[in-house]
Amino acid sequence: MIYLDDGHMELTRPDGNVESMRWNAGDVRWSPAGGPHISANVGSTTYRIVEVELKNAPGAMPESPLDPVRVDPEHYKVEFENPQVRVLRVRYGPKETGVLHEHLLNRVIVALTSEDMKATMPDGRVATLQGTPGDVAMGGRAKHREQNQSLLPFEAVVVELKR
Repeated sequence: MIYLDDGHMELTRPDGNVESMRWNAGDVRWSPAGGPHISANVGSTTYRIVEVELKNAPGAMPESPLDPVRVDPEHYKVEFENPQVRVLRVRYGPKETGVLHEHLLNRVIVALTSEDMKATMPDGRVATLQGTPGDVAMGGRAKHREQNQSLLPFEAVVVELKR
């Protein structure tokens, strides 16, 4: 789950067990499949959650000498990793440019801030990526260098799917 807003929820399971959950905007959490439940917003405001449900069995993390965490740790940090996903937090300051890196896995990208990014591929092709907070996109294999075109910082959460 990628939480786009602060929130407070109660989950009630069929056996009557109630779990209270609180989070802040930008938090990322893993929750294994847990079966049926009722979710209730018990806070005072509306909130948004991007939930990525995995349908496949766990897979392996491929090795790449251009892994973004390895070659660009200033912009890419691992939030957590398990046999099914690796979750990255991506942060670029205003007008910052990263280094050439490679994504080998399919991934879900969730913008936490406004996005005005330029991605330059090794062959010189350029893609412009623009969006608003909460936008969700799917990405596949890619090799590129990114640049924040904005005067504001950019932040996103990337969920790499290991299968």
